[in-house]
Amino acid sequence: MTKVKKNKKSTKPFQVSVIIPTYNRSKILKRCLGLFFKQDYPKNKTEVVVIDDGSIDDTKRVIDKLKEKVPGGFGFKYLIQKKQGPAAARNLGIKKCRGDIVIIVNDDFLPEEDLISQHVKFHHLFPTPKIAVLGYTTWSPEIEITPFMYWLENGGPLFNYSHIKGDEASWWQTWTCNISYKKEFLLKEGLFDEGFPYAAWEDVELGYRLHKKGLRIKYNKEAVGYHYHPTTLISSMNKMKTHGASAVIFGEKVSDKSHLPLLARKDTGLLIDLIDRVFFISPVCYVMERVALFCEPRYIFHHLYKYLLLHNRVLGRRKFLKKGHV
Repeated sequence: MTKVKKNKKSTKPFQVSVIIPTYNRSKILKRCLGLFFKQDYPKNKTEVVVIDDGSIDDTKRVIDKLKEKVPGGFGFKYLIQKKQGPAAARNLGIKKCRGDIVIIVNDDFLPEEDLISQHVKFHHLFPTPKIAVLGYTTWSPEIEITPFMYWLENGGPLFNYSHIKGDEASWWQTWTCNISYKKEFLLKEGLFDEGFPYAAWEDVELGYRLHKKGLRIKYNKEAVGYHYHPTTLISSMNKMKTHGASAVIFGEKVSDKSHLPLLARKDTGLLIDLIDRVFFISPVCYVMERVALFCEPRYIFHHLYKYLLLHNRVLGRRKFLKKGHV
């Protein structure tokens, strides 16, 4: 692998745009924006673009009030689209923003004061357009971290930064909770695939395509933000159903099938579905769920959580295929 050289002499005054898709999360979005307004990066070089993906709560009213608190010189845009999913929302924000660097985060993301500066620092060190920067995200210390939530981040299906060795991440770690790109590279080589209706696999699929175009992802663990999203076993099982559906879409879009997870491949996906039908009959699932719900606030029961979430991925995949989407 060709080593990318750092360029410590790069002093280009990057204009930065923070892209935040949102849907029905006005309360935490307000806190997210308030922290971005307080970033230590120059205000006249900073812009935040919020893309409302068809919210039906009071998001617009909250934004209208927040506009009065935008710091002088700070750029702010609020865009509204019909419900199309986060991929389409991010694309709209990228097309409409003015930044040289685009930082993509979620609406439940609480950044440290120097988050933007940390992203920009790495873009100065690696000024080539083919370098993206991944920051570090973990649970917010303001919420109670249950044993189940701890497992999600440490061995479970949530962001597992411990898998990153050194200062470079793989395209599998294209996590849009805290990542930045040169805008010119995205516009030239491709944006998010809007065929993904859910917040699942659309970011990894982009990583796969951009990797084939030569993109590499540098990891800056000092670019820190916090995930303010209390999560339960039930909410995770529901989310895994959309993951299962999106895995099917991902499988159709990736040309090199060796890169696919087992559930996204037609042959192994069918086998997993068959095994699931045999072993995960209703009485078994009921008992597993009851035990897991008991353990959730008390213990880490790795295999039980793992198989329950896998079962719900299979259910999501099965339902998606039954509807004839693919």
